Amino acid sequence: MNNERDLCLLLFVLIVFSASVGLLHGDRKSKANVSSIGKQEISIDETLSIDQIYLYLKTLLIPKNIDLLAKEIGKFKVVRAKELLQKVITDKQSPLTADEKVRLSLAALRFRRRDA
Repeated sequence: MNNERDLCLLLFVLIVFSASVGLLHGDRKSKANVSSIGKQEISIDETLSIDQIYLYLKTLLIPKNIDLLAKEIGKFKVVRAKELLQKVITDKQSPLTADEKVRLSLAALRFRRRDA
């Protein structure tokens, strides 16, 4: 009788533990962290103004991820990408150094759209 009670208690603890691990793991998968941001597909509406797009891209300037930023700029047509690059280069509050701005310009050429 005591063994049966211990077995039920053990089974109950195992079920509660499994449920809590499942909930925590499921919650962690839904949150985006900085290391996975480059792996996610980011979509920007091309009907937005250059200033609106630049405000969005400014969040990518902070970690100075040049490749990701260039990839995002390269998704636009040539005229739009050129305007965005000019905005990044001429912005006095940009955290990018002059060398990083040159690297961004060259990397954006690598990722540019072919249909422009």
